[in-house]
Amino acid sequence: MNILMLIGSILFGISVYGLLSSKNMARILISAEVMFNAFVLYVLSYVVSVSSIFSDAVVFISSLVLMAILLAVGEIVVSFSILLALIRFKVLKRIDTEEVVIKDLRYEEEKK
Repeated sequence: MNILMLIGSILFGISVYGLLSSKNMARILISAEVMFNAFVLYVLSYVVSVSSIFSDAVVFISSLVLMAILLAVGEIVVSFSILLALIRFKVLKRIDTEEVVIKDLRYEEEKK
């Protein structure tokens, strides 16, 4: 077994434990991302191990893995923006951002 496959399996197991045992939203999101990246690492190490047999498939699968990583980055951005909106709603009891911007503009005018 390849060492990268072993590392990917260990990371996947740790992230499953973190996903199932945590009640914190940020920890759950981080565990899900670690799980996804462990899977990508496992697939990439598998592709490297069979590259001698299927040399044409390596480029295709590597590009798929790169696309999956880029999708994961987009998922992180969306997830944390939703998390920040929930925290803002919890603190301000509303999500309306126009009122916050108007108050900020008024504060800047009062400072002058």
